[in-house]
This record gives sequence, C-alpha cells and structure tokens, in this order.
Amino acid sequence: MLSRELIHYHTARLQEELCQGRIELPSMPDVLFHIRQALYDEGKTIEELGRTVQLDGSVASQLIKLANSASFMGTAKVADCKGALTLLGLEATRNIVTALMMQKAYQSVRDPRLTQMVAQSWQRSCHIGALCQIIGSFTPGMRADRAMLGGIIHNIGMLPLLGYFEHHADELLEHTLAMNQLIRQFQGRLGQKMLAHWQFDTDLTSVPELSRNPYYDSGSSRISVVDIVVVARVHLRIKQPQEREASIEKLQRMPAYHKLSISKLGADATIQLLEEADDEIRSLMQILNHDIAT
Repeated sequence: MLSRELIHYHTARLQEELCQGRIELPSMPDVLFHIRQALYDEGKTIEELGRTVQLDGSVASQLIKLANSASFMGTAKVADCKGALTLLGLEATRNIVTALMMQKAYQSVRDPRLTQMVAQSWQRSCHIGALCQIIGSFTPGMRADRAMLGGIIHNIGMLPLLGYFEHHADELLEHTLAMNQLIRQFQGRLGQKMLAHWQFDTDLTSVPELSRNPYYDSGSSRISVVDIVVVARVHLRIKQPQEREASIEKLQRMPAYHKLSISKLGADATIQLLEEADDEIRSLMQILNHDIAT
C-alpha cells in the first residue's frame, strides 16, 4: 500500500476509534497509581510517604538528586526520600514524582523496531520538561515543578500512537512518512484524552492539544502551564540553527511569550538567559532521562 493510501486509511480508522471511544489508551503504571494515591492522601505522614516513594528505587534516587540540584535550590543536601519531601514540600513532590514516573509508561512498547522512536519521544519530553522548569522558575505565579510536569507530558499522546503502530507494525513500520503524518494529526488529541483518562488536573490535560499551537491565547492575563510549554517548544526550535531566525520572529508574535515577565527583557535577552542556563538544563535532563529500556 502506498504511503498516501496508508495515511488515508489509518487516519480514517484512528478518527473513527477516537470518536467512538474505542481507541486503546495505556493504563497508568501500577506503581505510579499507588504512589500518587499515597501522595494525595492527607492522612499520610512524611515518613510514610517517604517509604512509599522508595517502593521504586530509581524514582526515589532521581527525586533525591532533583532535591539536591541547583534547579530546586538544593542548598541543604538531603540523603533520603523523607529529606527530599521535607525540603521540596508535598505539592512539588507530587509534581516531580509524577514527571519522573512518566518514563515507566514508555516501557509498555516492546517492538524493537520502535525503540528509536520511543527514545526520541522521551528525550524530547525531558528536554521540554527541563526548559519548562527553567522558564517556570523565572515566572512569578508559576510553580517550576508544575511547569516541568507540563513539559514532560506535552507529547504523551505518542504512547497510544506507539501502541497503534505496534499493533499495525507490518503495515506501518516501514512507512515513516505515514507514521509522522498520523503523529501530527492525532498526538495532541490522544494526549488530552489519555491524561483525562488518568484523571490528571484540567490545567495539565489541556497541554498536549493546546500547546501544539504556538499562537495559543487563553484570553486571560493569568499564566498557565500551556503558556510555559508553548514558549519552551519554540525555544527548542531556536536552538536549531536552520530554524533560529524564523523561530525568534515567531516568539515575538506569541501571546504566551508576552505574558511572561522575561518577555520584558526582549527576545534576544530572553534567549540569552535561557542559553546561559544550558548547564542546568542538561543536568535536569540527565536526572530525568534514565534508560527507558531497563
């Protein structure tokens, strides 16, 4: 089947499954469900929550590293989950642990032919998440940890699509053009549907779909997670030499950018500020980006 015919066929099929609620959405990983449930239980003590987070050793280790990082003002070093919870606070811990555990969801994709696509998708999640954390830290009224979580889940719609590609591997995996077209068409809507299915808060469920539009305008002066993610996505393009000039021009026309306090510095100064944070961004990415194949 030609790529054009494949695109038409699978576009129609995905659209039908989406409209009829038959699209297969990944379940929240069990360990994430139990840890999130505990973190939202107001009756739990810090000691109990620390023990719960330690049920996943890799997440516990990452949480401690983040608590000790410059990005989260880790001036007083902590050695365990209880210390990290005490330093970060419960709300930040909820956001950070959820962001860290998103990696678990990608482990459901088993077809080795999709390994590179899985890795690239998670790498992008980590990069946008790290950028959002930095932008959020410069933004009064925005929690940097919440912004980071928004960046991590901005392309979560890849997960149901990867599952779909896996189920139709013989037809699709040799046709990169067809898969990329389906990603462009459905990633945002599937991400929104998936996060709603996982009962995420509404400020997060809207991120995958709304952040696809660089000119997104909520009509409100209040800064949202979507605003931060939109700016981070364009900044990532600014770092690519062939897209730098066009992306800077785009940034200057974006309502989301002009809501941020750093926009008052001007586009050039904003970009310089973020580029000066490259070491911090790389450090965050290293903590977030464990090998998802393990």
